[in-house]
Amino acid sequence: MKTVKMICLVVWSILPFIALFTFSLPSYAQSVPTCDGKTATIIGTAGDDVIQGTSGTDVIVGLDGNDRISGLEGDDIICGGNGNDTIYGEFENATGIFLGGNDRIFGESGNDILMGDFYNFNTLLAVGAAAGNDYIDGGSGDDIISGGVMNFNVTTAVTDLGSSNDILNGGEGNDTMYGWTKTFTTTLIGTVLVNDGQNTLDGGPGEDIMYGDFETLNGNLTTINALRDTINGGSGDDRIYGDVKNGNVNITPTLNGNNDTVDGGNGFDQGDAGPGTDTCTNTEGILNCE
Repeated sequence: MKTVKMICLVVWSILPFIALFTFSLPSYAQSVPTCDGKTATIIGTAGDDVIQGTSGTDVIVGLDGNDRISGLEGDDIICGGNGNDTIYGEFENATGIFLGGNDRIFGESGNDILMGDFYNFNTLLAVGAAAGNDYIDGGSGDDIISGGVMNFNVTTAVTDLGSSNDILNGGEGNDTMYGWTKTFTTTLIGTVLVNDGQNTLDGGPGEDIMYGDFETLNGNLTTINALRDTINGGSGDDRIYGDVKNGNVNITPTLNGNNDTVDGGNGFDQGDAGPGTDTCTNTEGILNCE
């Protein structure tokens, strides 16, 4: 009997001690985050993270903080989370010849910078480069979105930049959107730029600036085949450019703008649909709508 009493005494003396050390897991640790309905394979923290994916297919969630995320190769799904994030579908800076992946990027809240492929792309020869079919959703905040590359520099020849069929949704806020690239620069005389495909840009609420293909085109270009774009301004006073806004070329190029569809939505919209047989509705100040 003495032995039994001693065992009971020990058990009851341990229980209060254990209760003193109970704790709760952080909310993000209680369940694995998801992005676009997929379980995350790479997860950030509540701080400012620098995150890189792998050569395979990644599902990346940045969580809180101002994150910088590169998906690298593969068809990735990336959610920036809260904060002012910068997201590259592939790399920040690239050289050589690359083919863009088919990425899905969600900026979520904050003023984000989102690129379907690269920020800076420098190459001697561009053949089918940066031509992934990306889906990008800026979410809330004033976002800068590029379906392909922010700055594209080619120093020798361009024969075929491949086709891209990007879908860009600005979401709420005053967004700036580039269907293909912000600035394209080349130095070779007689360059032929060929690009086929169709981008869809939807500005959503807010006063947006949208470029179907380029903002600025620099170089010695002879023929340019721009994309067939569908641009929806949404609500707000938008500025819409179907093909190119600014050009600085030594040889006046033949710009085959293709046939764009522009819907300005509510608000007073301005801009230029560019060459081609375009269809424009709800566009009070859009030029070249033939």
